[in-house]
Amino acid sequence: MVKKMWAIGFFLLGLLVVFVAIEEFFLYYANIGGVYLMWAMQLAVFLYAGAKGNDWRRGHLRKRGFQYIGSVEAANQDAAVTSVKQADSAL
Repeated sequence: MVKKMWAIGFFLLGLLVVFVAIEEFFLYYANIGGVYLMWAMQLAVFLYAGAKGNDWRRGHLRKRGFQYIGSVEAANQDAAVTSVKQADSAL
């Protein structure tokens, strides 16, 4: 959500809310196997999002018109942008 990827963020949030609701249903009816299944599903969502998160961010930035120029070492994001702008204007 911090990176303005609203659709993915709300989809994952909704998916986890559904999993928790199903987990509570299983818990209410004392079906511990179902609870473990929901925990496994939630873990799978977390692992998948962790594995794909940077790819999603790259694609989102491309859709917004950003282009990969290169990597720079800087203290923070603003210093990195300033460094690239200075190098670009020097060319």
